[in-house]
Amino acid sequence: KRSFVFVYTDYSYLGMLIISHLFFAVIVAIIFNNLTDNATGVQDRIGLLFMCATNVCFSHANFALNRFRTSKLLYIREQQVGSYSPAIYFLATFTADLPILALCIMLKSIIVYFATGLYGSAGAFFYFFIVLFLLSVASFGFGALVGTAISNEVIATSVVPMIQVPMLMCGGLLADNDQIRPYFIWLEKISVHRYGSL
Repeated sequence: KRSFVFVYTDYSYLGMLIISHLFFAVIVAIIFNNLTDNATGVQDRIGLLFMCATNVCFSHANFALNRFRTSKLLYIREQQVGSYSPAIYFLATFTADLPILALCIMLKSIIVYFATGLYGSAGAFFYFFIVLFLLSVASFGFGALVGTAISNEVIATSVVPMIQVPMLMCGGLLADNDQIRPYFIWLEKISVHRYGSL
């Protein structure tokens, strides 16, 4: 209950989260407006999907990182008295944040998908939405992991891109898979960017 109250009574936090997603969606819709079916259009579609996946991964990892930072002292105090397990805390926090994450992804998906002229069917739209939503869930978990593992805020904020950028480079869109083998093949397999963009 406290997690729901914390999320849904902080109007500046909610407002900024929604505004940042709407801002990105409008910028992407302007840049990739009315995609064509020629070779340039295919390249633009790949860029569009890559940008959407990358934005979701970075923004939702930082969202979770900042979310845990604000309630960390309360969590530590309640852990010392044995109020609940870490798994219960994570599930409660994630459950409270899930509707707002879904709303933000839905708003972004509606604006981007229809303004850019991607394939016009309900099934394709919901596939686009589900992929972005699952990327957001994975990134939220990653941000929560970094937020709990590293106590210093500055270091934790620096670690997120330090881990995500190599996964982004090994995802298969920026470098050919043959170039990253055999040394970084494991990064290719765990890269959420790869699964979200392809």
